[in-house]
Amino acid sequence: VFRHPVDRAVSLFSYLQIADWEPTYDPSLKDMTIEEYAKSDRVENNWMTRFLSNTMAGDLNDAHLEAAKEVVKNKFTVGLLSRKVDTMERLERMFRWRYHVNPVNQEKCREKLLVGGSNSNKNKIDKPQSGSEAYDLLAWQNNYDI
Repeated sequence: VFRHPVDRAVSLFSYLQIADWEPTYDPSLKDMTIEEYAKSDRVENNWMTRFLSNTMAGDLNDAHLEAAKEVVKNKFTVGLLSRKVDTMERLERMFRWRYHVNPVNQEKCREKLLVGGSNSNKNKIDKPQSGSEAYDLLAWQNNYDI
């Protein structure tokens, strides 16, 4: 399930600000603004394109993007977090998932997860508005992922 790269970056930043249990925890992020994070060397740079093209370091180019798109095209069923109900319905149809054990309870659980999520970050920060400095910097850092 894909998430918009700017949303993903904001969520990761808000998580990293409080995740003192993580080995990569950096307490300097705690007091950083989203703008400062977007300008820092800690911000993700085209994580999805890098992961799918197996290019975790160095510069990216259009060939890396094309390689990543080929992997998605040939290996994935794509869903969008921004359309998670549609995505779940698609997956349920595709894999013929049915509720057999306790359908009423399972449907309530499904609804709760789709509406409220699970394992959600309690350190919520507002997503920068499109056109703001922070948004534009995060979008620039994720230009191939977008």
